[in-house]
Amino acid sequence: MKHGGDGEMKNTTGEPLLVVQSAIQRRTLSIAGAFALPCAVELGIPDRIHAYGCQPMPLAALALSISVPPEKHPMLRRLMHLLSAQGVFALQALGDGYLLTPLSRLLVDDGSPNISAYVRALLTPDLVKPWHCMSEWLTQAGGASSKAAFETAHGGKSFWDVARERPEVGRLFDEAMVCESRRTGAAVAACCPHVFRGIGTLVDVGGGNGTTARLVAEAFPQVKCTVLDLPHVVAAAPKCELFDAVGGDMFQHIPPADAVRLK
Repeated sequence: MKHGGDGEMKNTTGEPLLVVQSAIQRRTLSIAGAFALPCAVELGIPDRIHAYGCQPMPLAALALSISVPPEKHPMLRRLMHLLSAQGVFALQALGDGYLLTPLSRLLVDDGSPNISAYVRALLTPDLVKPWHCMSEWLTQAGGASSKAAFETAHGGKSFWDVARERPEVGRLFDEAMVCESRRTGAAVAACCPHVFRGIGTLVDVGGGNGTTARLVAEAFPQVKCTVLDLPHVVAAAPKCELFDAVGGDMFQHIPPADAVRLK
């Protein structure tokens, strides 16, 4: 650290200290933006703006629709300004009305494919907690058999252990995987048909309820699809004639096939 000719503190590369400090602060506080998104989804804000019609939804109308107390309206405005700065919503040039953007249209839960469950699932306390234990996990001894960061954060329990103990965790995770697979599976089938040329059999490892396998089987009838997932996942999944479902552990055995899909 040194003084510049103008008396301003600078680091060893000559950058003003306040510039470097603000860069660190931005990275540290970026967590606010990450958690603002599931907050908006949980409050149903994309749905409410969508239902309001083509005109911008005023902040007062939005606050009324989600029963925000008057004393918290300024905080709702800050939340919406933050999400608008991130491109999630669009704030009209004059006034305080909000519109959807391509990002928030993907979060509208109106029966059409959306990724609102994906946003809610990946930022739940259960999945965020391992990040708070990352330094502890990195300094733990152990090779390939050592426990994952999730297990360190949850007293040795794997995600699947937690999901079995608390079914709501597993249900939300399954919803997230379905909504994500629905879009990516359809895109792969439509945009990458060459990938499936010459393939007679395909195993979708960790395929959940078979969303992707069904999309592949519908697009490429010549491909015989098999879904491999944990027994309790397969047991809860709806039956489908387009693919076979096998309960098992991918770390123990994967059914033979021409190709394996692993995401």
